Amino acid sequence: MSSRQSGVFTRAQAHAAGWSDYRIRRRLDDGSWRQLLGRGLVGGSTPVTPLAVAWATHLSHPRGVISHTTAGWLYGFPLASVVHEQLAAGTAGHVLTDVGTAVPGVVRHRVIQPRPTVRFAGLPLTGRLDTALDCLVVLPRDRAVSLWGWLSSRAVLDRSRLAQEARARFGRPGTPNLLAILGLSGTGAASVAERRLHDILRRGRITGWEANVPVRVNGVIVAVADVLFAAARLVVEVDGWAAHGSREAFVNDRRRQNLLMNAGYRVLRFTWDDLVNRPREVLAEITAAAGFQRVSLGRTRQPW
Repeated sequence: MSSRQSGVFTRAQAHAAGWSDYRIRRRLDDGSWRQLLGRGLVGGSTPVTPLAVAWATHLSHPRGVISHTTAGWLYGFPLASVVHEQLAAGTAGHVLTDVGTAVPGVVRHRVIQPRPTVRFAGLPLTGRLDTALDCLVVLPRDRAVSLWGWLSSRAVLDRSRLAQEARARFGRPGTPNLLAILGLSGTGAASVAERRLHDILRRGRITGWEANVPVRVNGVIVAVADVLFAAARLVVEVDGWAAHGSREAFVNDRRRQNLLMNAGYRVLRFTWDDLVNRPREVLAEITAAAGFQRVSLGRTRQPW
């Protein structure tokens, strides 16, 4: 049974398989088994995976629909660190349900209106778009903004749908997050780091660039450039942890960079630390690569 459930099972399932309460307690006491979340138990060495967390959530509320960050991690959103923190805090399972009793470790969310439900590995969960919006609503502001950058750069969610949802949810918890992200995205930035890069370029009086531009090679979009100087065939990328921190993202970034460079583009990459602590150097490197004269920044209230 547990092998079909990503290694997760419940006490009731263990009883049905012939395990007594005494043997179950012994297994839990000696670490052979452990509680993952809610009613979900796993072997002591079973890794914490998106499917394992989702199965533990489902077994705790079998009539609910897996949602929010639990569903988001299952969809591949960059939420691993968030879910691990939730596990430590006892709030890692998220479901939409109006039935059943509360189960420690699982957060129940009311069903405000019917939503499309999809099946993933036999589990019911909210659709990808609804999941993205739910995550933006419940995450802390800085993490919601960072996730928005990841979602928008992968065409999971666009600004028009975000605006529509902000209007529909007006007055409900989480709406301020959506409004804050709307304000940020109105500048063309998909993250706080990108907005800082834009500020550096504007304060340096650098023109001739666009933000979040699809770059096509042989008619195929190979990248969405954080900043593109089309005339200079220069791509400037900001490496944020949420969008670039996983092994998969690392590999994809390198493949994309190779495609761009083979197509005649140069690629500059900057980190948050660069943007905060080395803004003059960042500007100098970009202007040199783009073929601009270094400009005087003039007097400013906030010197770099």
